[in-house]
Amino acid sequence: MALSLSSKVDQLHGVGPAIHKRLQRLDISTILELLFYFPKKHDDYSDVINITDASPGSAITVCGEVTAVRKRQSWKRRFSLTEITLRDDSGSLNIIWFNQPYIANQLKKGDRIYASGKVSNSKKYGQQMNNPMFEKYKQTTTHTARIVPQYSLTKGITQKQLRYYMRQALDILGEETLPDWLPEDMLDTYDLQTMTSAVQLIHFPDTWQDVEKAQYRLGFDELLLVQLFSRATRDDIASQQATSVPFKGQLIKDFVAALPFTLTQAQRKAAWDIIKDMQSDHPMNRLLEGDVGSGKTVVAAIGMYSVYHAGLQSVLMAPTEILAEQHYKTLLQVFNYTDVSIGLWTRSLRTSNGKQHAMGVVNSDSQHSIMQCDIIIGTHALIQESISLKKLGLAVIDEQHRFGVRHRKRLREHSDNNSTTPHLLSMTATPIPRSLALTVYGDLELSILNELPAGRKPITTQMVSATPQRSAMYSHINERLLAGDQIYIVVPRIEDEGNDKAESKDTMASITSEYERISKKFPEATIAELHGKLKAAEKQRIMQEFVSGKIHILVATTVIEVGIDVPNATMMIIENADRFGLAQLHQLRGRVGRSDKQSFCYVCTDGEAERSKERLDFFTNTSDGFALAEFDLESRGPGDVFGRQQSGFLSHFKMAKLTDKVLVKATREAADTIFENITHYPDIKTRLDHFIKQVHLE
Repeated sequence: MALSLSSKVDQLHGVGPAIHKRLQRLDISTILELLFYFPKKHDDYSDVINITDASPGSAITVCGEVTAVRKRQSWKRRFSLTEITLRDDSGSLNIIWFNQPYIANQLKKGDRIYASGKVSNSKKYGQQMNNPMFEKYKQTTTHTARIVPQYSLTKGITQKQLRYYMRQALDILGEETLPDWLPEDMLDTYDLQTMTSAVQLIHFPDTWQDVEKAQYRLGFDELLLVQLFSRATRDDIASQQATSVPFKGQLIKDFVAALPFTLTQAQRKAAWDIIKDMQSDHPMNRLLEGDVGSGKTVVAAIGMYSVYHAGLQSVLMAPTEILAEQHYKTLLQVFNYTDVSIGLWTRSLRTSNGKQHAMGVVNSDSQHSIMQCDIIIGTHALIQESISLKKLGLAVIDEQHRFGVRHRKRLREHSDNNSTTPHLLSMTATPIPRSLALTVYGDLELSILNELPAGRKPITTQMVSATPQRSAMYSHINERLLAGDQIYIVVPRIEDEGNDKAESKDTMASITSEYERISKKFPEATIAELHGKLKAAEKQRIMQEFVSGKIHILVATTVIEVGIDVPNATMMIIENADRFGLAQLHQLRGRVGRSDKQSFCYVCTDGEAERSKERLDFFTNTSDGFALAEFDLESRGPGDVFGRQQSGFLSHFKMAKLTDKVLVKATREAADTIFENITHYPDIKTRLDHFIKQVHLE
């Protein structure tokens, strides 16, 4: 039976039931989905050189005849070795594979092969190549002697297997063509490859120019959809009605004057942006982004106070119960000298202006009381429960930038004034580079808080990579504990995992291992674990005990990344810091330094990679979150700027380089042309409608 692009991937040669399940973990079920599983990078092994010209450390390809094959066991370290001698006209090279005994059965004396990898110097054998990719000599190669694609993998699938399946899929593509959603005149105008050509070139390019052409076309598609989405969202919001919130200047001035601190200029400007937006009878759609500790909640509070004096209600939604309760406590202080009523509504705690209602005994009267408050704070469960709000004027969304039309509609349905759409203010503590924000969040107006309140001391940051440095860090922990301070220790995972062969050197810290280690080193301290698998009530209890000082050291995952405010915590230790994006490290660092005490951050790494150390060195010397985010965007991509928070939306970008100004400009121009006559582009409209549905489901 002839295969087509819609055929299941298990129809390919070599894909049995077990491999099929593993491919499904990569969201690959059909041959078409396999073709759109793009390489994460390419390695250049196209330069085939003489063995004697190989220099240590460089990635090369050699071609020669196998003159000997040896297989032996290293009893001291308990692993197998497969060795061959490869000879060409210039000389010979020793090649070793570790723990791959099957290779001895695949190669025999007299075979002519390519081997691609790095050469190193051995005291015993001289120059040698360890664990190279190899294949027998032929005209068209897949794994060697070319620009080789490298894919993100899952356990049980190798690069060699994935390339083998991809070659088969491309053979099928050679007999069909991929439908192109962009018209020919647009391909000509912007010098774009056809979709079929781009997919072929991204997997097995002959030149780096091929890679660039393919990346540009595929990136163009991704960015064009986002530009069109932004235009569609702007138009949709502009067509809706909101309740205008009049500016009452003297009331706002009095409120700001009564605050126990002075606003920064950036806070004043952002607050004025919000007040101006809300005077319109069309909904505000603004993103307020600020560095750690820059005072976003107070800016939002000024907007809420304006809404209160218009006789309307505000809702503030946070991603976690811990963060919701933190906002509640902050706003109780901010509105302490006003008549504004504030309610908190989460699954485990419901209260209004200090009057708590234990879960299980909340009656209809107390529910009504909370829902009638001027400001209601809760998690996103607020829009999922059957609640009844009074006249909702403003929705403040914390740490979820992509709050879609569907969510607004649901909020509107809960409100008595459901003929109008609430004004929307999204807040994020992740500093987003302006270039990224204007592209990805082009439907949102942007306010930036780039100043810290007066009186904050810079956090001392240090990288720890050697045993003496770690000993000094532990001594410092002891000093801080004796001084009565509290400490965070953050690790990348909850439990230890069995090491795969591919990760035999994995020493990634876990809650389990770190808790055990710290308990032994500091037996007098009270230590607790905090992570996402704990029940909400248990997390709440642990955080309350940490806030009250009962817990001295908190060993946690990145669940503490945003919203935790414990002024007495003065030390942040991040294990395996090279596993995190710089912006995420900055978020974690921001959990300390929240009082007038000097605070410290240690970023620990066992990694040897120069690039990792370069990144961490940049982090230790940079306190500006925007500079850190820009660095991550340039070097690692948007997913690392946002960490986990917006990974759903940003996973759309596989090829687009958001720092490519030419690409951004071209897609913006194309979006403007298309949007004016969208009905003339039915394929583009279909693709856009599908994309909008996907975004709103996140």
